[in-house]
Amino acid sequence: MTVGFDTFFQKNFPVQFIVKNITNKKIRIFNYPLLPGQQTDLMAIPYVSEPDIKASILKGEIKSKLDTNDISVTASNIDLTSFDPAFVDYLTNDLGITVGVTPTSSSDEVVISSILEFSGTNWWCYNIRT
Repeated sequence: MTVGFDTFFQKNFPVQFIVKNITNKKIRIFNYPLLPGQQTDLMAIPYVSEPDIKASILKGEIKSKLDTNDISVTASNIDLTSFDPAFVDYLTNDLGITVGVTPTSSSDEVVISSILEFSGTNWWCYNIRT
């Protein structure tokens, strides 16, 4: 059994944020119980999304459980992109998350906005770069 894919609903993409209970007591994350030593993919919990997890790492339940050493992050490939060096440092050095932390681009260009235009029956998206 692979953690995160044994769910009652089908995930369309293999995104995951797996945490492990490293205490000797039962804890809850997003109202989901975790027994001692158990690990689970938070992305497999219904109605939990990447922004929910990112916000919780910044100032919520996940941050609290990480700070008190109740859980550890064992795998992550979700989008936790941040332009804040302190948050990137926390994710990479303290939590060991390296995938999806910093913005990537094929060049030094950064997308600053997009414009949608309707032309006949088609929508067109234009990215304005600096």
